[in-house]
Parts: sequence; C-alpha cells; structure tokens
Amino acid sequence: MDIDAFDKAIGYACLYKSYGQTADGRKAEDITVSVVRETKPERLLLYFTEHGYLIKQPYKGIYYIEGKIPFPVQIIVTGKLYQSEHTWLRALSAKMKKQESHAVLFISRILLQPLFYQTSAFAFSVMAILWFLSQSGSKKRHRVRQTA
Repeated sequence: MDIDAFDKAIGYACLYKSYGQTADGRKAEDITVSVVRETKPERLLLYFTEHGYLIKQPYKGIYYIEGKIPFPVQIIVTGKLYQSEHTWLRALSAKMKKQESHAVLFISRILLQPLFYQTSAFAFSVMAILWFLSQSGSKKRHRVRQTA
C-alpha cells in the first residue's frame, strides 16, 4: 500500500461525510478510516514519518496516524495482532485459523442475543464481520462455515 491508495481511502471518507442529510450532519470526529493489512505497510509508514505525521502504536499490530488528516486513522496489521486480545480484528485476516473462526462465531452468537446489544450500530459491526467470514473464498474458511 502506498500514499496514493491511502489518499483514495481518505477521499472515500470525505465523500461519505459530505453526503450527510444536513451541512456537517456527519461529524469528522465520528468517522474513522481503518486500513486493514496482513503485513505492515512499511513504505506508507515511512512516508508518514518523513512528512511529519505522528505514528502511535498502542498495541502490537495497531497504528494510529495523526497529522494533516481530516479523520482519525488506524492501520491494523492482522498478521501482528495477538490472537487472544484481538479476536475480532484478526477475523479480518485472510490467514485466520480455524480455531479463531470458531471463537468469532461463538462470541457473535452470544453478542447478537437481544440482551447483549443495545444499538443497531453494534449489531451491524458484528454482522459485518460475520459477512466477511461468509464471503471468504478460502477453502479453509468454507470448511469452518460448514461445521459451525
């Protein structure tokens, strides 16, 4: 991933913000741009460093980018995340293991019970990850879906 691909993601976020029902109907601080990669985007992070952006790493595999960007930005490197701490984020990885897939499906069944979720946004987030799992072309994921 390079700066031009990143700028395209920011452009899409700007378009999303601009389509609010009223002027500033969607606040910039309510939008987060998340870049999910299996490997660390070394060239992109180097670009940010060379151009004065601040890069914070609160967890292994998660980077926050601050600077001349209209939205909060996080880069998630799924290959570097701790399995036990970031099960949901690791679900976005193309290399997710069968055991992790089962854990996500088990947790999501609990979380989608009416007692556990209060907002449609929360349910939407869980459903988005489940959709991602269901759309994977990986034979391994297909086997996990069939046994779940």
